[in-house]
Amino acid sequence: MKLQGYLPIYALFKSDRTNTDTNTEVQDPLKVAVREVLQKDDIQDKLAQVSEKVKRTITEIANLTLEELKKINPEIARELKPNLPDPAKLKWGDVFKKISFVSEEDIPLNKRGSGVRRLVLLSFFAAEVERRRKENDAVSVVYAIEEPETSQHPDHQKLLINNFIELSKIGNTQILLTTHSSSIAQLLPVESLRLIKIENNKVHVKKGGNTSIIQNIADTMGILPTLSKVVICVEGENDRRFLLNINQNIPELKEIIDLESNHISIIPMNGSNLKSWVERNYLENSGVIEFHLYDRDTNEQYKEAINKVNSRSDLSSGRLTEKREMENYIHKSLIEEEFGITIDDISDWDNEDIPRYLNGKTGNHEKAIKEVLNGKLSSKMTKELFEELGAWNEVKDWFEKIKKLMNQTLTGEAEENVPQT
Repeated sequence: MKLQGYLPIYALFKSDRTNTDTNTEVQDPLKVAVREVLQKDDIQDKLAQVSEKVKRTITEIANLTLEELKKINPEIARELKPNLPDPAKLKWGDVFKKISFVSEEDIPLNKRGSGVRRLVLLSFFAAEVERRRKENDAVSVVYAIEEPETSQHPDHQKLLINNFIELSKIGNTQILLTTHSSSIAQLLPVESLRLIKIENNKVHVKKGGNTSIIQNIADTMGILPTLSKVVICVEGENDRRFLLNINQNIPELKEIIDLESNHISIIPMNGSNLKSWVERNYLENSGVIEFHLYDRDTNEQYKEAINKVNSRSDLSSGRLTEKREMENYIHKSLIEEEFGITIDDISDWDNEDIPRYLNGKTGNHEKAIKEVLNGKLSSKMTKELFEELGAWNEVKDWFEKIKKLMNQTLTGEAEENVPQT
């Protein structure tokens, strides 16, 4: 996401290495809320009107005063002039600098412990997710957070990162995190990671989204990546979100295997990296078994990759979707409700390019449409809706296969894989 123009950057959870949390926003997030409200266009217009009116009135009073002074002492009157600040440079935030949270005993938040202050910030970000989702005029904001894990219980760290991820999906919003924690890095989408290193007195930024960045981060932090006995390899982040959402929200699938409680990693291959991952078999001899699931669409590369996975001598297995891609597994009733449209002109739902179709219907960007379908709408899918699409048996089979692979890792029994045609 690229945000244009002036951006207020809110530095939250700023660490000074002594963990004293002296940063003002750490002391009270309401100051952040004040700054954001004051950036709104309608508020800026009103403040400008107030400033100009005050300036005109004060100027008029000052001039009248000087005119009267001239009658008494013209020489002094000539030496004086009103010195008024530029309305555009007024610091309106100072008017509200006393705003803060206090306890029933009027103890300010900045006098409370670090853990309490950060719990308030955790709640603040949860509230920000809901507030910015509802606002149509949310200003563009970058939230900069240094080492958010500081003074936080691991459960709170997970909640905080989830809030950051949800907040980053909202328009006009970016989240920048810095961390030395491997646990925090593992909670973030791989493609969002950046490894910053100084080599030969130059700063190098390596982007996430491929296997090399994972290895570089692991080497730098002195850690090994944590993977389950079985990993699921998909094309991209949308596919990862789709699988996780239907697994966690459809009881019949969750009963087969709970991906979260079994800590099963879902790794987006991100298209261009898919071929090298399959050919180089990065997890060979690691004891980790791979289940690959790719869109059928029209990409011969995916079919070739699946056949190579199935030809391995280990337990790894792969398959293509029977429908064109994951978006074709979303029931049209959910799409009609979400976008406020009627879909009555698609004769072959299984093979239709749904994002492109909806782009023509709604004018929304295909990328944004994919995110809505695989994110919000996939969490609303049910067994009954999959049955209406004629996809229930196929979807159920994906998770039964993953469960079977989990069991096979315990016994070491391999089964014959059949290349897909």
